[in-house]
Amino acid sequence: MSNHSRKLKFKAETKKVLDIVINSLYSHPDIFLRELISNSSDALDRLRFKMLTTPELDIDRELRIDILPDEEKGLLTIRDNGIGMTEDEMAAELGTIARSGTKGFLDGLTTPDGEKTPEFIGQFGVGFYSTFMVADKVEVISRKVGSGEPGHRWTSTGHDTFSLSEEEDIPEGTSVILHLKKDMDEYLKSYRLRELVRKYSDFISYPVYIKSDDNSDWEKEPVNSQKPIWTRPEDDVSDEEYNEFYRHLSFDTQEPLSRLVFHAEGTTEFYSLLFIPSSRTMDMLMPDYKAGVKLFIKKVMIEEEADELLPKYLRFIKGVVESSDLPLNISRETLQNNRTVRVIMKALTGKVLGWFGDMLENETDKYRQFFTNFGDMLKEGIYADMQHREELADLLLVWTSRSGDEQKSLRKLVEELPEETDRLYYITGTDRKELASSPYLESVGKSDVEVLLFDSPVD
Repeated sequence: MSNHSRKLKFKAETKKVLDIVINSLYSHPDIFLRELISNSSDALDRLRFKMLTTPELDIDRELRIDILPDEEKGLLTIRDNGIGMTEDEMAAELGTIARSGTKGFLDGLTTPDGEKTPEFIGQFGVGFYSTFMVADKVEVISRKVGSGEPGHRWTSTGHDTFSLSEEEDIPEGTSVILHLKKDMDEYLKSYRLRELVRKYSDFISYPVYIKSDDNSDWEKEPVNSQKPIWTRPEDDVSDEEYNEFYRHLSFDTQEPLSRLVFHAEGTTEFYSLLFIPSSRTMDMLMPDYKAGVKLFIKKVMIEEEADELLPKYLRFIKGVVESSDLPLNISRETLQNNRTVRVIMKALTGKVLGWFGDMLENETDKYRQFFTNFGDMLKEGIYADMQHREELADLLLVWTSRSGDEQKSLRKLVEELPEETDRLYYITGTDRKELASSPYLESVGKSDVEVLLFDSPVD
C-alpha cells in the first residue's frame, strides 16, 4: 500500500487551536461542511486557472465536488478533482495553521478569564480543524496535478501527531475522509447534507453532488445553484444569503455592518459586492495588512488580495469584484498598470465614498459605529489621496470643546460657522477629556469659538 510513512508533530500553536476547536465549539458543528467545500472550491479555482494559463496541461473532466456518506461504515467523504497537494504541501497546509503568521490570534481564542470563545472559528485558517468537532479521525488523500508524484495519505486523530504515507493509484485531487463520532450520524443523511450545502455553499461555482444514503446512486442534479451571488439582482438575494456569503468570504462570524451591490455597465463592465465589517481587527492598522477584495475574471478567482482595486486606506472593505474585460492570464505586475483596472478602481472608489456619504446622511447611528472603527483610515486617505481629499474631509466626524459625548460632522460644523469666520482652532493630545479641560481653551472660551479636539495618533 505505501512505500514509506512518517509521523510528524503538530506545531504548538496548532495543537492549542485543535484543543479549543475540538472541546469548545460544539454549538457550531455544521460549519465543518462549509469549510471543506470552501477548500475544495479553492482547489478547483487553482486548477481552472492553471488549465487556462498552461495550454499544454491536457485535462478534460468536469470540475466537481462530491459528497459520499457511508452509513454502514460511519464515514463521510468530501472529494474534489482540483489541483491536489504534494507530500510537502500536505505537511505544511495540514500541520500548521494556514495564513496565521502570528501567535496573537490565540489570545483571541480565549477571554481574559480563560473562557473559550467559539466565535473565532474559521477566522485564521483554522476552518479545516473544525472537522475534529464531528470526527474522531480524519484522513486526507491527495495527489497534485502534473507533479509526477504519487499520492499521499494524511491521517490524524486531532491529538499531538499526524502521519503521512505514500499511496498508489490515487486520482488527482483531494478527498477528506471523516470517521464520524457516534453522535454525529445526522451528517450521514443525504437530506441533511443537502440542507447544509444549500444553506452555506449555494454560491460555490462548481457543482456539488451527493450520493444517496445507501450509496446506490448519485443524485443527478447538483445540489447548489452555482450562480455567483454577486451577479444576481439584489432583490433576488436574501439578507441571510448575503450574510452567509460574507462569512464565507471573510471568516468573520459577525454580520457585516453594511453592503454595497454595484454593477457597472458601459465601456468597462464589472460586478462588485462589497461589505463593511462590524468591527475592526487590530492588524488592519498594520502596514502589511492585505486588501480584503478578491478579483474574479470570468468566474475564476485570479487574485485573493487585490490591492489594485481600491486605495490602500479602504483596505478594511471585504468583497468580490468580477470583470470579463481582463485577460485570464494577467499577471500581478500587469494588473497594476492595466487601463481597465484603473477604470474599475476609479469607479469603485467613487461609488464607495458615495456609499459612506449616504450612510452619514441617512443612517447616522450606523455611520457613527463605522467611523469609530474605520475613521482613522479615512483620515489616512486625506493625506494619501489628493483626488478625493475633499470628499473624505466631508465624511469626517470630530470631537469639539462643545460636542459632549457625540462627535459632530466636520462639514456641518464648517457650514454653520458665522460668515466672517476664516479659521478653526484645534488642540492635539492623547486624552480627549484632558483636552476638553485644557487651560489653552480658556483663551478662546469667552468668544463663541468651538475648538476641535484631536486625540487620535492619525490626527
